[in-house]
Amino acid sequence: METEKIFHKNQIKKICIDYRLRFLDSSLFANKIPEEALTKIIALEKGHNIKLEGFKIVAPSKAFNLKNYDDPLLFVPIGNNYYYLIHQWGNDLAWYRKLVVLPFKNIVYFLLFCLVVSLMGTYFTPTNNLSKSVALAPLIIFLFLFKSIVGTIAYYFFMMRKNFNNMIWNRPFKEN
Repeated sequence: METEKIFHKNQIKKICIDYRLRFLDSSLFANKIPEEALTKIIALEKGHNIKLEGFKIVAPSKAFNLKNYDDPLLFVPIGNNYYYLIHQWGNDLAWYRKLVVLPFKNIVYFLLFCLVVSLMGTYFTPTNNLSKSVALAPLIIFLFLFKSIVGTIAYYFFMMRKNFNNMIWNRPFKEN
């Protein structure tokens, strides 16, 4: 076995949280596992004279309940919370995915994202004439924008039954 393909469960958890992925049993996976991965499984079984079972897949939530193509990673448990990466296809671990899902990592990143968007909105709001009559106009605009952005995004986020990455990384569920 290649040592760079051995991961502890905590390493997999961090990857899942950083990229908003799930780590679930392969039986819940909605898509087909590619032939190349199946070939690697057979080669590992023959090479080590063992029968591999208990496969886990790291993939986006949609891959576990919708029939669309996503790019997962296939693992097999090797004991003591260690897993062996058999095959990776696609680019779910792209740098831009980590950046796009960063606001949903946890509540702190969510609030920081809302703060940055509010600051940018305040900066681009013209206040030249308003600042002469109301001294704290930029602060009032910032507070209004921050409250509005947090409220709007949080309402959408929670009404769509979404959750933060650290809560869903290994939650096995299927939506209707």
